[in-house]
Amino acid sequence: MKWVLFGISMLWIMAGALIILKTEMVRRKFFDKLKMAIPKKLGPIPIIVGGLLILSAHASSQDIIIFILGVLAVLKGVFFMAAPEEKVKRLIDWWLAGSDRMYKGWGIFMMLLGVFILGTMIG
Repeated sequence: MKWVLFGISMLWIMAGALIILKTEMVRRKFFDKLKMAIPKKLGPIPIIVGGLLILSAHASSQDIIIFILGVLAVLKGVFFMAAPEEKVKRLIDWWLAGSDRMYKGWGIFMMLLGVFILGTMIG
């Protein structure tokens, strides 16, 4: 299960770096397409990632934190699937209306989270 943690952490590091370095391109190519997506179809993605984090938490030295991240991801996916579509769409639109500075901050957070998960595999 260390490979799952490794893959998720590398994905977060790469996505964070891309958001920091190419904010405008990410906004145009990815976030604009995300606005058009149906929220109920997005729900399984965080559920799967959260389930993988929960299952692979024991492979980390900080298993409680990885488990909590997994539970939060599963709850997000359940919210996307169970909440009324208008409410989820408004939340996504609010999130995507953020400034470039906010996106860069989240990119830094994603990179740090990825590095943290990599570090828990070593320790």
